Amino acid sequence: IQGVTGGGRILAELGWEAPVDRVLNELARLGRSAATGAVEISGRPGGIVYLNQGRLTFAESPGVPDLGTRLVGSGRVAPDVWDQIARESPPVSPGVPDGAPGAALAGRGIITPTELQRLLQSITLDALLALTTPFVGECSVRGLWFMTQRSHWAETVLAMDIGSVRDYID
Repeated sequence: IQGVTGGGRILAELGWEAPVDRVLNELARLGRSAATGAVEISGRPGGIVYLNQGRLTFAESPGVPDLGTRLVGSGRVAPDVWDQIARESPPVSPGVPDGAPGAALAGRGIITPTELQRLLQSITLDALLALTTPFVGECSVRGLWFMTQRSHWAETVLAMDIGSVRDYID
C-alpha cells in the first residue's frame, strides 16, 4: 500500500505471500497491547481492520458488501435515501460521539441501534473471513501496515474482543 503517512508503521512487508493466519496473529498481538488505529492488509483480497484500545471496531474488504449495499439490496433503504445519508454524513473524527451514517440511519428511524450494531458486526466478520479464509481461488497476505491515526465511525457502536472473534473464525 503506497502513501501511508502519519503514524504508520510496517508490521510486515513481505516479498512473498504469507499464510493468511498472519493477519489473525497480528490482530491478536495488537489486541493484547490495547492498540488503537487501523491495519491495512495488502494481498488478495486485501482490506482494512480498525481497532480501538485493542478491540475490533470494524473491518472491510473489497468483496464484502458494505452497509449501504446491504440496506439498499434488502429494500430497507431506497438508493436515493442512502446516497443522501452518505453525502450528508461527515467522517467521524476523534472525540465525535456519534457515528456518521449510523447516527443518521438511527436518527431517521430507518434502523434501530441494535440492528445497526448487528449489521456492522456481520460486515466485520464477513470481511475478516474474506481476509483470512481461502474459500474460492487464492487468499494471500503480502503486507500489513498499522496506522495509529486512523479510525472508523463504527467504533461508536461496535467493539468486539479479538480473541472471541478469532475463536469464531477458527
